[in-house]
Amino acid sequence: MASFNEKEKRDVLPNWRSYTKTSSAGEFNASTNSQYNVPFFSLDEYIYAWEEHRGIPFAADLISAAITNGQTNNPKVIEAALFLNDHPDDCSSTQLTCARRILPIENSESSEKHMEIINKLRFLKDKETHYRECIRILKQQNTKYPYNAVNYCELARYYANIGQIDKAKDMMEIAVHLAPSSRFISRSAARLFSHIEDFDKAHKVLVNNPWISKDPWIIASEIAVNSARGRNSRFVKRGKEIIASGNYQPFSYSEMASAIGTLEMQNGSRKSCRNFMNIALERPNDNSLAQAEWLLGENRDLSLCFGNYDYLKNKAEADSRYAYFKDDFKAALCSGIDWIADYPFDPNPIYFSAEMAYTFVKDYETAIDIINLGLRANSNDAGLLNNLAYCYALSGNLEEAESILDRVDIKSMSLSNETKICLIATRGLVEYRKGVIENGYYLYMQAITKAKELGCEKSFIEKAMLNFIREEVKANPTFDKGLLSLIDDLEIVDKETKQLKADIFTNMKK
Repeated sequence: MASFNEKEKRDVLPNWRSYTKTSSAGEFNASTNSQYNVPFFSLDEYIYAWEEHRGIPFAADLISAAITNGQTNNPKVIEAALFLNDHPDDCSSTQLTCARRILPIENSESSEKHMEIINKLRFLKDKETHYRECIRILKQQNTKYPYNAVNYCELARYYANIGQIDKAKDMMEIAVHLAPSSRFISRSAARLFSHIEDFDKAHKVLVNNPWISKDPWIIASEIAVNSARGRNSRFVKRGKEIIASGNYQPFSYSEMASAIGTLEMQNGSRKSCRNFMNIALERPNDNSLAQAEWLLGENRDLSLCFGNYDYLKNKAEADSRYAYFKDDFKAALCSGIDWIADYPFDPNPIYFSAEMAYTFVKDYETAIDIINLGLRANSNDAGLLNNLAYCYALSGNLEEAESILDRVDIKSMSLSNETKICLIATRGLVEYRKGVIENGYYLYMQAITKAKELGCEKSFIEKAMLNFIREEVKANPTFDKGLLSLIDDLEIVDKETKQLKADIFTNMKK
């Protein structure tokens, strides 16, 4: 049984990207009120070169510039994309991927999406070498410029990407010491310490920033960190005052409005939540947009006013959640891999993308690749290890599934009850697939019984039961038909559970 993401409750924790990416996203701009306009980047030079030469390099340059600047609907851009698509043997895989990204090619859309997923995963698999090379270069720079706080912050991120958390913490603490008033450093540190669930330290970094009462970006992070650690923030009132003052740009307080709106939903005020989320959506960054998509997924009747956000960069998470909301699971998977590339250290996009692969797309090999990427930075995550074993078992590699399960100490006090139950159920799956039906039956019954005794959520128990029924139907042609009546009694509401139910009837037809 696949383990759910125990960290799926989403708070508006700050982004943690490179200094360059953060700057290009507009998060270093002044917060005080002035009209925020995204500069229009002219494609005329690229269009002229394309029309003059009609060659692959010029078409590729035009397409790249159009994608970067959100002008993919330009007729000349589409013309260049069609040209590349008509000459696949002369183009690189990257050039073809970019061209086909903006072309509505219906007859081969599915296979092309699959190739896009494969290429993205291949790129991510090779990234660890890049991370280690960046670490080497930054360490050399630190010997020459030992007081550059940004370099230490960047080192921390690369160390986190390869799972060396102690070194990441050391580098980040140096960065905070050198630049305690930097918005970039404080928010990056808060994200790292939240990632390792040291919320007290994350909070301390933010409240010690001297701009805490004036900078809506820092207030937003403080509210989110307090929410993550189950406490109320004393800066919510100040945040509301900033929004009402009219002295700040909508983009600068979007995250803060989103954090406040999330709190209002938690406190049962749907109307107030909707008001603040719509304020956040006036000019969101990628974080507040993703939060709105997540809230809408959890509360489908929440009326939010979305707009056109083509100007936004790095919005892979929001795109993933939107595609999932629209039941476009392959698109959700494809955007999910971009989300992983954006946050290699974070298990959340790993859980999300892997589930798209093994639950809906039925691409177990891709799911295995995704989870292995997550384990690179989170090697001891028992939920990811369970899901890896689950995927290996579904793909028929039972020996590898058992090997993965043996890496987890199910008696460990650090494991949640839900994770332990999932591990038992996955053992049951392996036994069923080995043909040892009695052992599989016993293990699934043990998992379901424990889930009920411990008062687990109803949807969790339903998933355990459906996993069991699927294996019983698959392994035993004379299965108890009374099991089907159990399915009818379940109040199946979420998409994952509905898919499990559909899988059972697919097995029956086979």
